[in-house]
Parts: sequence; structure tokens; C-alpha cells
Amino acid sequence: ATDSNGETVGVENIEVSAFKEGGLGFARTTSSTGGVFTLPVGGGEWRLQARPGKGSKYTPKGRPVEVEVGNDAVSGITLVVQAADGEITAQLAWAQGVTPPFAISNLFGFGIALEQPSNSLAAGTPMERGAFKLRVASGKKYTVSVDFPPGLSFGATPQTADLTAVGVTTKTVTIPISVANANIIGEFKDSAGTRVQ
Repeated sequence: ATDSNGETVGVENIEVSAFKEGGLGFARTTSSTGGVFTLPVGGGEWRLQARPGKGSKYTPKGRPVEVEVGNDAVSGITLVVQAADGEITAQLAWAQGVTPPFAISNLFGFGIALEQPSNSLAAGTPMERGAFKLRVASGKKYTVSVDFPPGLSFGATPQTADLTAVGVTTKTVTIPISVANANIIGEFKDSAGTRVQ
């Protein structure tokens, strides 16, 4: 994290999680003094993410870090967190004109906030009962949406949460959800225009 003087400092008591591709592994630990952490894992490709937890004054910054682990220890991994003095509450609702196939609270996915204008991931969390809360830094503008797992035929219309006004640290948005009723069909071609199979 960065302190009030702009210096990078280690943050203790932050959960660090590692996920192996395809759900084949999981490890977690908590950072100690100076923000140091050690995760015992087996070989393979892992994704590491800081997970400050509910009530923390920090939130992860950026996407998970990908790490290839062989037979030797991997060091020098830095996970970045930022001050989280703001909060976005998002509630899903069926879009106007959509015939609800079931209760919106039965949908599952991952809620995200993208910092604008960079479109970088500012925060993310699993959705619970059609809603989610994200801790973010105030003084910024975010695009809030939902990522659904592959195979679910739903789309989310992203919404803006503007926390740039002085004194504004919370924002509530409603994200309209539609049912996918069309397909996009395409193909890959190389630079010569030959179809790639």
C-alpha cells in the first residue's frame, strides 16, 4: 500500500489466496509484519490475490498475479492493496421488458468495479443473493458490473458509481440483467486471410 507520504509500505494482516487453474489447488495465508507472506504450494500455474476481508480499510488493486511454480521457491511477488474508504452497493434487477425466468436472488457470479478512465480492476467479490458490496477508494469514478460463469445466458448492463464529489464515500447502483437471446458467430483468420482451424 502507499502511505500519506507516497511511500510504499508493507501491510500486515491481509489474507493472501492462491488458486490453481481449474480448481485443482487452493492455499491461503495472512501477511505478517512488513507485509511478508509465505504460501506452501505444489508446482504449476497459480493465481495470487490479496483478500483483505470484510471490514478491512484496504482493497486489492489490479488483477490476480499469475505465478509459475517449479521445484524451487518463487520470491519477489508483490500484491498491491489500496486504501478503501468508499463502498459501492450493487443490487441486480431484471431489465425492463424481461420476463423473469426465476428470482434474481438465484443468480450467481462475480461483482466487479473498474476504475475509470483506466478500466483497471479496482475491486471484485462473489455475488450473494443477487447483490454485492465492494470496498473501493473514494474520490474516483467506477464502472460496476457482474461477470457470469461461462454457460449462463445472462448479460449485465454496467452502471457508473461516481465517488468524486467531496464527502461522497458510498454509492448504490442497480444493475439491469437481461436474458441472452442472440448469438455472435465469427471465425479466426491469420494475417493472409486464411481461416485458422
